[in-house]
Formats: sequence, C-alpha cells, structure tokens
Amino acid sequence: MGFLFYCVIFSALALLTLRLIPLYLEKTHVDYALNRLVRDPQAGELTKPQMVSALMKQFEVSEQRRWTDAELSRLLVVRAVRDSKRTVTLDYEIRGPLCLNLDVLLNYHWTHELPAISGQ
Repeated sequence: MGFLFYCVIFSALALLTLRLIPLYLEKTHVDYALNRLVRDPQAGELTKPQMVSALMKQFEVSEQRRWTDAELSRLLVVRAVRDSKRTVTLDYEIRGPLCLNLDVLLNYHWTHELPAISGQ
C-alpha cells in the first residue's frame, strides 16, 4: 500500500512538472527577447511598430508560435514618462492545460524604462 501511495505522488509531481516546464520556457524566451530589445543602443528611438517587429523576429528565432503581430501590438504598451523617457510594459497571461478541465495560469508582467530619445 505504501509503495502505491508513493507511485501516485511521484506521478502527480511528474505530471505537474511536465505541464509547467513549457510555460516557464515561454516566459524565459519572452524575457530574453524583451531584455535584448531594451539593451539595443537605439531602443530609445524605436517606434512601437519597430519594437513589435524586433520582438517578433526574436520570437521567430526562439520558435514562439503563440504570438502574432496584432496580439503583440495590442499587449505591448509604450508610455512617455518624463524627460523624453518612455516605459515599455508587457502584461499577459500564459495558460496551459494541467489535466482534464483544469488549467494552469501564469500572470506575466514586465516593464522597463527606455533611455531618453536623443535630440530632444
């Protein structure tokens, strides 16, 4: 009886791990693409469509198929702050199946301040 109990517990943990790994890998790829975007020396001068295009190229390289240009453009928020600086924010939910009709939901929030636009 004890062996069966441990097998069930181990199987449940293995299932949870196998379902969560792809979601966290997606988060890691999105983090990498966004950090690479803001490390670009000309990041402060990019328009929102140029940012979306650069991010889509990164997602294409890392094989992130969840994203479309329209969806990323809708979720990526670029706001002017002060002294000609801007903040870039991405908020979305990563949803994945767990078992039967249960889903796992990860809230993703990333924000970064871009350097001032030169010439202003």
